[in-house]
Amino acid sequence: MKKNCMPIQNSFCGKNLSKEEIEKMTPEEFKKLKFEEIEFFKNPKNFKSFSEVISHAATCRDKNNRKFPHQHRIPNNLLDEFCKALKSKEKNILKIQEFSALYNFIEETKDKLANEGKGIGELTIYDVALRIALYRSNELKNKILPQEVYIHAGARTGAKKLIKRYCKKNRTHKRVSL
Repeated sequence: MKKNCMPIQNSFCGKNLSKEEIEKMTPEEFKKLKFEEIEFFKNPKNFKSFSEVISHAATCRDKNNRKFPHQHRIPNNLLDEFCKALKSKEKNILKIQEFSALYNFIEETKDKLANEGKGIGELTIYDVALRIALYRSNELKNKILPQEVYIHAGARTGAKKLIKRYCKKNRTHKRVSL
């Protein structure tokens, strides 16, 4: 195992779950988990160093070193490689002060992994960027938090159809890039 990268355990609220159980989680259970995730990364007292923040963020781990359920399908060795790549660029990450730049930097780092980091998608890149931004939000007075709405995968497809239908119905020709 690579240094400072934690072992996997599928868990939610301290309870070990199978992949099938994770996939059946209710929206309320996910909402609770997301709130706990935000509070964990936002509190600097939870981390000894920024390197530890990157480790938790990049390997998708909660305060108990358990992998977040919505990223349970990503192989641990891939997340460990991603973690190592981001930690090697810690000084560069600390210079970034806007969320979009942080997101782009993390995406570029992922793209330089073997096989272009196949298996780490847009949602994971967003989550890693958000976790790091949450940690740094106190220091940067929330300026690093997202200022735009990020839409991923299926939600983007639905949004495109909805906007197209709206523009057609209202004879609007506004261009919205998704």
